[in-house]
Amino acid sequence: MAHKEPTIASILEELATQFSGIVAAQDVYEKVLQHRPSQAKNPYASIRDQLRFGAPRIGWVWLGKDQLMPLQTALQGLRFRLIPYDVEIAHGALSTLHLRPFVPYGTTDVQFVDVHGQPIPHQQTTLESHTNAVMHSSAPALQMRTWFSQKPFIAGDSILISIFNTDPLTLQLEQEPAEDLRSADIIKQDQELIEALVERVARGNRTALFCEDSVLTIYAQAPWRTQYPGLPWRQLVQREPRLQMLDDELIAHSSFRRSFEFTITGDRHTNDRATKDAVILEQITQFQSELLTSRRVAAQQKLWDGVAPRISTSRTIFNLFEGTAETIYPGAINTLEDYTADIEERVTSGEFQREQWIESEDIDDMIEFDDDPLFEGEFEDDTFEDDEFEDIDDIGDVQTFLDQNPVLGEATRQLMTSLSPEELEQLQDAQTLEDIQRVLSGRLADLLRTHPSLFVPLDTPSLTNGNTNGHAHTNGNGHHPDEESPSFDEEDDWEEADALLSEEVWDENEEDEEQIATEEALKRSNELMEQFYEYQKSLGRSEATALNRTRDLWIYADFLGRYYAQSLDKGDYATLDECLFFYYPHKVLNRSEREAREMCISLKQFYAFLKMHNYIVSDAFAIAIWQRRYQAARAIELYNQIDTDSPHFERLFAHLFAPYTA
Repeated sequence: MAHKEPTIASILEELATQFSGIVAAQDVYEKVLQHRPSQAKNPYASIRDQLRFGAPRIGWVWLGKDQLMPLQTALQGLRFRLIPYDVEIAHGALSTLHLRPFVPYGTTDVQFVDVHGQPIPHQQTTLESHTNAVMHSSAPALQMRTWFSQKPFIAGDSILISIFNTDPLTLQLEQEPAEDLRSADIIKQDQELIEALVERVARGNRTALFCEDSVLTIYAQAPWRTQYPGLPWRQLVQREPRLQMLDDELIAHSSFRRSFEFTITGDRHTNDRATKDAVILEQITQFQSELLTSRRVAAQQKLWDGVAPRISTSRTIFNLFEGTAETIYPGAINTLEDYTADIEERVTSGEFQREQWIESEDIDDMIEFDDDPLFEGEFEDDTFEDDEFEDIDDIGDVQTFLDQNPVLGEATRQLMTSLSPEELEQLQDAQTLEDIQRVLSGRLADLLRTHPSLFVPLDTPSLTNGNTNGHAHTNGNGHHPDEESPSFDEEDDWEEADALLSEEVWDENEEDEEQIATEEALKRSNELMEQFYEYQKSLGRSEATALNRTRDLWIYADFLGRYYAQSLDKGDYATLDECLFFYYPHKVLNRSEREAREMCISLKQFYAFLKMHNYIVSDAFAIAIWQRRYQAARAIELYNQIDTDSPHFERLFAHLFAPYTA
């Protein structure tokens, strides 16, 4: 495998161990460029972005004013206070929220000791519902029942935490009874912390700041950083009328407003929706931390450089009436960075639009199987039965379409009005065209008999066989049969129609070349899959098992062919990550957690087969993705929890599929 040059993130992590105290950002930039020269017009930009957003994850604290501090310097000897909630005392556990930002989100190697330096046993758990706004149901927590039981806690008691060591990160815990709190010693530092926070969020005006970019930055430079700790910063923020807390980790000025609000109203449904979405967001945040760790581990193992081309995120917007098309492609992205703050800012400013995500679930994105004898009628289930929808074109703006065709609109309204509640429910549950036709056919017949005037030809383009529009009057595009016009066979689809109807926009030669490359890639993948199928049979696997294992490869094969014009033997970690953690979860209709896991298993076996037969040099990337199969399933699980009708959809979607949405 070719040697991979170090990433900016890995260089910054290494440099963080070589500095101490406050460092000029320029000095760090220069050091990075010594290890990784750049010809970019502004070579500092990408380095600064990594340090500006998510610095603690790569060993730094961004102080502002072009100054940095190594995280280990900021944390060494730092002391802070937490006051457990009643539910924590009852369960002998601590919510991990208490530890932020002093234990950066995603940090896994954390040790705890008591005042005598003895290890405190702990394990991951969750704390169920709690009425305090700071804690949501199923909040991640650390079980420390043994330590809690050594000296009984009562409400109001504190835990004083001192960062004993930074490598590995070691926290020393000490109980302090409520009556021992030295209030006079902490008034000044508490006030200094609040004033500094107010100043920072005032500079941010229209944005909210993560606690890593505000609280940690203030602590890193404070003279009382290692002294007797003041009150918990969340408690101080909640008391301060000039500040507000958002989602347990964001601090904003009290005047700050955003489009995504958990509004407290008398509407129980609104409250339930907000609470549910808050829980989902917290789960997504934790899940994203796991994904980031896995991707960074893969980069350290030289399986990839962390850069995802993310071509499947591009969108082409067609306008057949004007004959134009616009492709929006955000470009490649470094998946080893944390884009949480960037996405949050864009969501807050309203950059994300619901339509750009929901439209990606259109039927057109379903996998299309060619007439391959290997797959004819052999599947055990009807996973791909929705392919029958693929020849139906989407109407971009339904309201505009109905306004332009009022007769159709009236017919639609009368049809829907005539349906009984039971029929409406059946329509909602319909999975195939036959199901829909079964529900509507009787009502359509009634309307045809009682309101025949509603059923008139529509003056819209037709792509039927020959030069008629189905009524033997015109060729469907407004011209008479004797006029020169394009015609289409029944097997032609809308993509071909788009090309013919807007020749001035698309270069046909270029499109032909792309289509040929895609077809060649799919043909090559099909040949390899047939060999894999025969290989499975030669091992004594059943017909059903061999078919299922081979079938699982089609999603990735279609993805590689459609977006990268590559066959399966050209697969790699980057495209597999994009397929499993962006494309498959929301662009394949019949997705499921089980199918995601099975796909990873089949891919692992397939690439082991390719390696054994010398088609590829290494299958390490497929093994690494197989090890993430439960993450692939988790992505499906979380996405299925998101309600597309929720006012918070854009935010939840963007965070779940980061960094592909960044």
